[in-house]
Amino acid sequence: MDKIVYHGNCTDGVVAREIALFLFPNAVTQSFVYQDDFTIGPNEMWVDASPNTYEQMEAIVSQGGIILDHHATRYEMLHKLKESYPDQVFIGYNNAPIPESGAWLTYKYVRDRITNDRVTELEESFEEFAKTVAAGDTFRKDRPEFAIARSLAKMMMFYGNNFEYDYNWYSLKLQAEKMIQVFQDKARTSAERAIIHVEGKARIAFLNTSGVSDAADYLISNDKADIVVGWTVGLKDNTDQIVVFYSIRTSEPFGPFAIQIAKANGGGGHLMAHGFTAPYIGEPMGAYLVFVKELANNF
Repeated sequence: MDKIVYHGNCTDGVVAREIALFLFPNAVTQSFVYQDDFTIGPNEMWVDASPNTYEQMEAIVSQGGIILDHHATRYEMLHKLKESYPDQVFIGYNNAPIPESGAWLTYKYVRDRITNDRVTELEESFEEFAKTVAAGDTFRKDRPEFAIARSLAKMMMFYGNNFEYDYNWYSLKLQAEKMIQVFQDKARTSAERAIIHVEGKARIAFLNTSGVSDAADYLISNDKADIVVGWTVGLKDNTDQIVVFYSIRTSEPFGPFAIQIAKANGGGGHLMAHGFTAPYIGEPMGAYLVFVKELANNF
């Protein structure tokens, strides 16, 4: 593969990128987030991500590329595409015994294609790393790696797409273990600052932050909110357009409703963890409530 396209600003996507580079060390890399403008070329490997339309997906595989993705908002298109390109489309399922996130999907793909003399290096460097990231990315609290996974995600968030892996998983794991309590305390403090609005049957908590996962977990686990909306205001990439970046977490009953809002605004993700970008048209909390009311008949 000549290029690796990965889900940007996402721990799972960044780790999937690092695993893909183990197999294709000379490939260039490019991050992708929903609503990005991009061009598609030959021999592209998309990990933990796939484009917004079926036509774009087909353009990847028809030029010799492959797609490995587990985002629920892409399932319908991915299954359709896999019927015609069974050896180039790989779909992950979050409810699998080991959740098949982008990192775990990519690990399995690479593991099946490397020579025997590199298997041990791959396993020692990435197997437990990928399993841990998968547990956190898919919010699988039943997995033993979950607490470390959430701490690890917080640590890696400081680096974003610039994270560089030194192939020393055990050192990274030790750091994450030491920081678990620190991040849990910060999540509780952040959650206590949430503004909670009741709309219909839903308690919607708003937090002015992009890193909403841990605070959302605290609010939902303690039955304080059903939908948690993290938001920040900034400039759309390479433009002067002011936009609002929304990151959403929900309890299970409200997932199908909340993800419709993300899809209606060109975003995506998983049933209970998704996001989207919207033009800045005023106060972000009020704008999100407008989206809620527009789809209230599905509540």
